[in-house]
Amino acid sequence: MGKAIVGILLGAVFAFAWSFVSWSILPYHDATLKQFSNEAAVTEAIKSGADEQGIYLIPGDTTMAPDERMELSKKGPAVFVSVRPGPNEDRSMNSLILRGFLSTLVCSLLMGIMLSAAAPRLNYIGRVFFVTLGGLFAGLAAAYPNNIWWEFSTGFTGLAILDLVVGWFFAGLVMAGIINGK
Repeated sequence: MGKAIVGILLGAVFAFAWSFVSWSILPYHDATLKQFSNEAAVTEAIKSGADEQGIYLIPGDTTMAPDERMELSKKGPAVFVSVRPGPNEDRSMNSLILRGFLSTLVCSLLMGIMLSAAAPRLNYIGRVFFVTLGGLFAGLAAAYPNNIWWEFSTGFTGLAILDLVVGWFFAGLVMAGIINGK
């Protein structure tokens, strides 16, 4: 049990470290993010049109028939955006990092439980592959649907999936060595 806890903690550290490196040091994420040509005007439009925090859609008129909304969506623009119209005094990099790590730790705990069940039947490479497949599953289940339904760019979606696969591969390298079913 103690070994499993160490493996889970180290897996979370490795997966989170990859995420940090990927987003903070490597340059490729910026290439998938676009800027509005007139950010000030868009900011003012959002402030005047979004009075509470939430997800906003254009076209977003839910009183319209679904086929009418689809036709408007085809014509464009189609918008899916998360809005916080006012200040958030609690938002800090430290709190974001802590929450991000805790989320990764919970995922590592779940992966550790699954790996513990599968480990007796797998060699080291098989255990690494098992954890890596968990990253691929997470990407396909969580990131790819955003490409389908909300038209997130292929580059952004692909990098989100790749980040999960690579991060959980690194986590798998350490978890597979510690959580081995022996």
